[in-house]
Amino acid sequence: MSEEPKRPRSSRSRQPGDSQKPSAGDGAARRRNRRNSRARNRDAAARANQATPAEQSPAPPDPATSAARERAVTAPAAEAGEAELAVEASRAERRRKEGAAPATARPVPAVADDAAHPGVYDRLWATGLPNVGAIARRELGAYFVSPIGYVVAAVLVLPVSFLGYLARIGQGLPVTMDPIFGLIALLMVFFTPLYTMRLLAEERRTGTLEVLLTSPVRDWELVVGKWLGGFGFYLATIAFTVLYVVLLSIYTPTHYPASVLGLHLELPTVDYGRIVAGYIGVGLVGAAWVALGLFASSLTSNQIIAAVVGVGLLLAFQYLFGTLATFLVSPYSDFFDYLNAANHAASFSAGRLVPKDAIYFVTLTAGALFLTTRVIESRKWR
Repeated sequence: MSEEPKRPRSSRSRQPGDSQKPSAGDGAARRRNRRNSRARNRDAAARANQATPAEQSPAPPDPATSAARERAVTAPAAEAGEAELAVEASRAERRRKEGAAPATARPVPAVADDAAHPGVYDRLWATGLPNVGAIARRELGAYFVSPIGYVVAAVLVLPVSFLGYLARIGQGLPVTMDPIFGLIALLMVFFTPLYTMRLLAEERRTGTLEVLLTSPVRDWELVVGKWLGGFGFYLATIAFTVLYVVLLSIYTPTHYPASVLGLHLELPTVDYGRIVAGYIGVGLVGAAWVALGLFASSLTSNQIIAAVVGVGLLLAFQYLFGTLATFLVSPYSDFFDYLNAANHAASFSAGRLVPKDAIYFVTLTAGALFLTTRVIESRKWR
């Protein structure tokens, strides 16, 4: 075949209606435009997803992060509140010193004011007196519902009435209160331990002493409350002797004229000062005897043993020490003679109020209560 000759390209310009194929440069430009458009679409979708996080599933919160965030929020608020209270308190103090009216001051919380200025009841409670009073009332009430209290009172009334009062009337002797006070001091050596033996021994036997020790009651409050209950019953048992003072005032044969508030009276010749001194002496002796009986009751859980130990202690102070003083030489005799309670009680029976005798019985009472408290405290370490 004969090869056609190539036509030479025409140099004329293309007309708008002429048909033409796309060139390679135009295809590359279109592909580049499509890639740019897809990239812009991806960027727009990413920005839309970041703008609406609620449509995404949230990740589970970290507990440590949440706790740290909560502390970071609440701690400054608490510190700010405390700082604000401190600032207000300092401002109120400054206004008080300057004499300014505190009407515009923000009120300080009442809790802080109560802590700084406790009331009367708080001060009274801090002294322990409410606990002491409650224990004393309980013990005193227990005596009046127990048969042993009435037995002791009856056994005391009968010999004192017959030997101290009625026998002297039958013999025609002058009636005074001195024999009555002497009989009370003698009989109480044996009767006092009979109603003090149960004060702490029964608590130990029933196991209620441990309950009392673990309650908000201090040891000395328990001891003093028990002692007050026993001493109150002691005073109740000797209260019947006031009747003898009344009878003595009525039936005394001799009287003397006296003027009281412009009234002319005939008063009995009774030495009331001597009687008052005798009652003070009997009260001091009873306080010491009850304290010694309470000490004996704290040593054991057996009431019989507590009564025997109590009688032994009272006999030692009433008679034994005085007897030992007669067999010893000075200074030992002086020491035991001072420990003899009968020598100190004699001044009260004679109508004299001697300070050293009163101090003796007060010291004996306080010492016995102190030893009882130490015995109670020692149970905590067993």
